[in-house]
Amino acid sequence: MRSGGWLQLPGMTLRGKTLGVIGVGSIGRGIVKRGVAVGMSILGYDVMPIPDAVQGELGIESVSFEELLQQSDFIALSCNLTRENHHLLSHHQFELMKPGVRLVNVARGPLIDETALVAGLESGKVAGVALDVFEMEPLAMESPLRQFDQCIFGTHNGSHTREAVLRVNEMAINNLLTGLGVEG
Repeated sequence: MRSGGWLQLPGMTLRGKTLGVIGVGSIGRGIVKRGVAVGMSILGYDVMPIPDAVQGELGIESVSFEELLQQSDFIALSCNLTRENHHLLSHHQFELMKPGVRLVNVARGPLIDETALVAGLESGKVAGVALDVFEMEPLAMESPLRQFDQCIFGTHNGSHTREAVLRVNEMAINNLLTGLGVEG
């Protein structure tokens, strides 16, 4: 626009699409709320049962991991990284996903096997991916992920605002004072 152009890229309507959220803690619930706001159907999977009240309040359907992979147009990872879920999404899981699935990882890089992700991108199974985290950080210049235009990369600092840093600092000080038995 600044240079006088009027580029119009084809987009995709999110209304009516299915968003699968893996990890329905505080960050996952925030993702759910945003998906609901744009008219998406929401599936959720968590290792801890998602209470019925939370499902009703958020408009989320709790499903098995496999169901989420098979039914979601978009998959957002917002879970913790543990020994048990390292490479939670690898070759087998990509095979279960819908053709043209789109992934967002705002959790931890090693949740996704990047070799399997590259294979999914090459085959077209994965239509796009937004990664805020990587198996090895920072993402190496020679990473094969860099060759795909349908990859969006971040530096895992979405909450690095002045207000967020102040809030974290205040919480840390309050925790320290509480631990020392001093009132803040």
